[in-house]
Amino acid sequence: ALARFAARMRQTSEDPITLDGFGPVSISASYGYAQYPEEGTTSAQILALADQRLYVAKHVATGHAMGVALGNAPQWRQRIHQGIVEQTIEVHYQPIISEALVRYRDRDGRIYMPGEFLAALPPEAVWELDRAVMRQVFHDMAAWYVAGSRVTVSINIDPADLLMAEWDSYRASLHAEFPQVAPEALMFEIRESLTPMGASRVVEMLRQLTRQGYHVALDDFGTGMSTVAGLQRLPLSAVKIDPAITREWASDSGRVLIQSVIGLSKPMGVQVIAEGVETVPQQRMLQQLGCHAEQGWLFSPALPASAVPGWTWVSSRN
Repeated sequence: ALARFAARMRQTSEDPITLDGFGPVSISASYGYAQYPEEGTTSAQILALADQRLYVAKHVATGHAMGVALGNAPQWRQRIHQGIVEQTIEVHYQPIISEALVRYRDRDGRIYMPGEFLAALPPEAVWELDRAVMRQVFHDMAAWYVAGSRVTVSINIDPADLLMAEWDSYRASLHAEFPQVAPEALMFEIRESLTPMGASRVVEMLRQLTRQGYHVALDDFGTGMSTVAGLQRLPLSAVKIDPAITREWASDSGRVLIQSVIGLSKPMGVQVIAEGVETVPQQRMLQQLGCHAEQGWLFSPALPASAVPGWTWVSSRN
């Protein structure tokens, strides 16, 4: 009922209006919600959670907007929903940590990247897509386990998902369906730019996940407003330096920036993974600066699940 009500509000706001001298104009809307008493027993708790979800929804709408026209939003919602129903949503993986990366393949065989459609999806559609991706990851990991491959897979999740009882129960149902997948083999990545450092409920849910055996990583590290005090609250196993930072490795200022980002992680005692590694000199410099691991096209592009068991990895550290 809540999702239907939100959809009606969004549709009302997105219906074009005509302004004299400008023609039809469309706007977009974001919303946050919280349920009483399941998610809070005081007005302060309910409002704080709703405000936090609104914060995340705004960043989802703006953070992925590159290359997406607002006029295509209804079309993309329908295409992604149809893709989930028809099982044409694909999950690709990329080492060093085998990371689950969502792809949409249309009927003509063209593959679309997340930046081409995520901004067009309302929160309920993103949640539907998140569930489809997580289920595919569990399915693939179970198949790899039967084939004799043991890998750790990281999945990008929205901090708002952590606050949904449906996410917790759905994850439990997947473990029941695919018992080969252990919590210790999964790492959940949350984007620094979408993580309110002061959100105590998010922090507590992350701590609960680590108590259950899961790993937690902070993605896009260095692009947000991280502080040592804020990061120490998060139960992290790893931080992943954003490619926009690792691309500056060849300049003096770039190396200083990378060293600063790595220095922030040292008090936490967590691994530092550099994303966007494309050349051997870049990899060697990142190792010298203190990165524990690297990920990028130097090693492999993101590939379908069928390619994972055949990977052969030889580290240049040896």
